[in-house]
Amino acid sequence: MRGIAIEAETYAAHTDPGIAPVAKTWADPGFDDSAWTPLSVPGLWQEAGWDFNGAVWYRRSVEIPADLVSQDLEFALGIVDDFDHPFVNGTLIGTMAAEDPQFWATPRV
Repeated sequence: MRGIAIEAETYAAHTDPGIAPVAKTWADPGFDDSAWTPLSVPGLWQEAGWDFNGAVWYRRSVEIPADLVSQDLEFALGIVDDFDHPFVNGTLIGTMAAEDPQFWATPRV
């Protein structure tokens, strides 16, 4: 998995202004992420030397077997600390924000 840190912020000051202008193309399936740093998932990005509390984008390519292409599929991230906005093929498929009860402990499916 590849990730890039875009903005450090403290938890107490969290606001969700939307996707930063610099990140507007990052969800595009054709975006070239080759300059991004590989990160292990699951895990804490602090374990990779990124010692801050803020926002990080992750990208992952997945091949769907031909016999599953027309099936309903489930996208599961597990528990994300704290907020997330997952995209598949450039389409936002969900979100979890501070307004959601127990956002820090809710499995994302």
